[in-house]
Amino acid sequence: MSHTFRKDDSTLIFGRQPVLEALEGDKQVDRIFLKKGASDEFVAQLRLLARQKGIPVNMVPIEKLNRLTRKNHQGVAAFVAPIQFYQIEDVVSQVFDDGEIPLIMVLDGITDVHNFGAIARTAWCTGCHAILIGMRDSAPVNGASIKASAGALLEIPVCRSYSIGKSLRQLQEYGFRIYGAEATGSKSLESAELNIPLAFVMGAEGMGIDDESKRYCDEHLSIPMLRKFDSYNVSVSAAMLLYETMRQRNTSK
Repeated sequence: MSHTFRKDDSTLIFGRQPVLEALEGDKQVDRIFLKKGASDEFVAQLRLLARQKGIPVNMVPIEKLNRLTRKNHQGVAAFVAPIQFYQIEDVVSQVFDDGEIPLIMVLDGITDVHNFGAIARTAWCTGCHAILIGMRDSAPVNGASIKASAGALLEIPVCRSYSIGKSLRQLQEYGFRIYGAEATGSKSLESAELNIPLAFVMGAEGMGIDDESKRYCDEHLSIPMLRKFDSYNVSVSAAMLLYETMRQRNTSK
């Protein structure tokens, strides 16, 4: 009996042994769904492996698992991602080794697959070296987001982090400048120094950048508007930041 099927270009694996084998093997598991209240030796082993590999475990009602599959899921299911996830430190090290100036796009709480895909497409086209997302409260890398990116998510490295704030601190230790993108930012985009190792932090629409992440932003950038309005769409804001960075860096060559 098959224990997998494809949904939105991601593979759903269900059943205790298939999920465990995926974790122990080389599959790129995106996220795990575990029945609420489950607690035994298998669950302890699964949680340990998931934490070691940086894979989020979502505790969900049995109804959620039943919606994922009508077959015998044994209280656990997992999606295998269609891409490989990278470690941010490996990406940064490789960029420095290549003699380039690192540019990282950090998506803090962006859950809409269309915004995620659009940002990835622009990031790839403008020379961004990687996208950093959180383990939770982040749009999945699936067929919908890959389609929205026009395939760019299959090209640009995507890194995941349990704590965006800690990853930003790590980037600062590497010599990065961290710019948070906010409508109320005190520094305008056109006056920002962008020809340096840097990371842009984009927050979710409505919520903005998480408070923990804000603490690690060196400055907050604003993008000018001719007419008074709340803000630009997050993918449009990202495109403006990335274009200006590309322009500055090409001009300085």
